Amino acid sequence: MGKGGSIVAISSIASSRPAAFMGMYSVSKAAIDELVRVSAAELGRFGIRVNGVRPGWVATETVVATTSPANMKIIADGTPLAHLSTMGGLGQPEDIGRAVVYFASDYSSWVTGQLLGVCGGSSLPPPSGDFGSIATMMFPDEMSRDFPDVG
Repeated sequence: MGKGGSIVAISSIASSRPAAFMGMYSVSKAAIDELVRVSAAELGRFGIRVNGVRPGWVATETVVATTSPANMKIIADGTPLAHLSTMGGLGQPEDIGRAVVYFASDYSSWVTGQLLGVCGGSSLPPPSGDFGSIATMMFPDEMSRDFPDVG
């Protein structure tokens, strides 16, 4: 019997970001996340690593065909790296593929039971406020140099 290997599961950032009318989807993805952690704990003794990738909004055919302009604006506004996207805030399938390759490769040989959000930052908690004006008062030179559009 061979030893070792890597299992990579795909869930979603929806596993930890509840959204109205997506309850069953979110719950099923949270179950996958827990299965990753439990499987990593159980299968590690056999040298099998188990990790998961949590995609955010990705430009799949279904997402592109069904996402309204209003929702695209919400996605772009809530995604810190949206400006790097050619699809207005949506990631590309290749972004997810690269994460899977990482977990399947020897580059992650000391990684197990982990869940990687590949989402352009859209899984970050919402900000509790914008304190740019305070930072500008405290550090005017640095803020005007590094963040000229803030304050």
